[in-house]
Amino acid sequence: TAFPVVDLGLFRIRTYVASFLVIALQNLAMYSLLFELPLVCGIALKATGSRTGPLLIAMMAPTILLSPIAGRLADKWGPRLLALIGTFSSATGVLLLLAIPLTSLLSAVPGLVMIGVGLGAANAPAQSAGMSSVSPAQSASAAGLSSTMRYLGGVLGSLLLGVLFSRGATPDNVLTIHREALWCFLVALLLAAASAAMLPSRLRR
Repeated sequence: TAFPVVDLGLFRIRTYVASFLVIALQNLAMYSLLFELPLVCGIALKATGSRTGPLLIAMMAPTILLSPIAGRLADKWGPRLLALIGTFSSATGVLLLLAIPLTSLLSAVPGLVMIGVGLGAANAPAQSAGMSSVSPAQSASAAGLSSTMRYLGGVLGSLLLGVLFSRGATPDNVLTIHREALWCFLVALLLAAASAAMLPSRLRR
């Protein structure tokens, strides 16, 4: 139709596709960690929700603080550089979670902070690049589709966790499942970095 709810022509715009892939793949890791880490800490460390809840602030606080700053920096440095810095920062955070044994709640903090920094640095520039690549007539459909893909990343992450935890999480195997999940998140973030490399070096005016 002349005015479709989902404009499939958007999938022919390379910058737009790259932008929502960055966001969707980063959200896959973020939403999955928000669900998975408290569960793992509860089983492996006997940590209650009142203790694991504040732990997640280590990831979300940098995201909230850096997002508006990254949006302004994207105008100066370009979305590609900011998105690459962000995706590689998040991947480094996952590597820290893999390298530092989960023996206490504090052992997860360095990795979570790096992931949060990466999320804050990459999301706003990627979204700005995607929206600036479409025409004004496509902007509403593009924004809606981008939001859909954002949450699709979270849904796919939840599906992934369902598969990993389907064999049952016990104190004996939960850390193994945790590491398997982290490797999956790392792959997703490296794919996000590859998508970030396809963003333009400057925003289109």
